[in-house]
Amino acid sequence: MAKNGSNILILVDVNGEFIPCAESTGFSWESSTDMIDVTSKDNEHKKYLAGKRDGTADQEGFYVPNDPAYQALKEAQRNGQTVILRRSEDGTEVEEAEGLISSMSGDAPDNDGATMGISYQLNTDWEAVVIA
Repeated sequence: MAKNGSNILILVDVNGEFIPCAESTGFSWESSTDMIDVTSKDNEHKKYLAGKRDGTADQEGFYVPNDPAYQALKEAQRNGQTVILRRSEDGTEVEEAEGLISSMSGDAPDNDGATMGISYQLNTDWEAVVIA
């Protein structure tokens, strides 16, 4: 069954506790696999092998400068530290991945809510959350 996107949140590790970024409006993620071309001269159709996997994630939201999750991400980006992202669906933490923040941006339009965007380059695949 399809999921309502508002029930899927990205959680950020802040001092050992996973919390959502305040005023989040969107989250997207992508996993890809490099293709290795192994086509030979005796075949009319190309052939491929699966190569290395890669992943990215992006989040958007309203700019809340004093939000603890946003502050933790800002500090991690400035210090070149990895972050653990955890995806929650319907209130249940389901998957997590480690990554680096590749960019942080903001937009402050006239007579409208200020927004922020964060892009991540993942170092790991998304894996099931194991809570001890």
